[in-house]
Amino acid sequence: MSMANNKAVALIAAIGFIFLNLTGHCYAGDLQYGFYKYKCRSSDVEEIVRKTVLSKFLRDKTIAPALIRMQFHDCFVNGCDASILLDGRNTEKTAQPNLGVRG
Repeated sequence: MSMANNKAVALIAAIGFIFLNLTGHCYAGDLQYGFYKYKCRSSDVEEIVRKTVLSKFLRDKTIAPALIRMQFHDCFVNGCDASILLDGRNTEKTAQPNLGVRG
C-alpha cells in the first residue's frame, strides 16, 4: 500500500470511529416532520425556518456549513439544546472552542 492509501484508510477509519461514538448520544425519537405545525397559532415554524435559511443561503453560500458546525458544537456536549446561542458570561457561546462558530 502506498502512503496516500494508508492516509486515506486512516482518515476513513477515524471518521467511522467518530460516527460510531456519536450513535449512542443522538436521540431523535421525538423528531418528526410537522411537529410544530399549528403549535404557534397559525404559523408554520418549519416553513419560517426553511425560508429564513434559504434566503441567507442565497446571499451567503457558506451559511450551510456554518449552521452544520454550530449544530455540531451545540449537540456535542450535552445534547441539542441551543445553549450555544445563549448570551452571557461563562456560557457555551463564550467557550474557547466555540468562539469561531457562526450561524
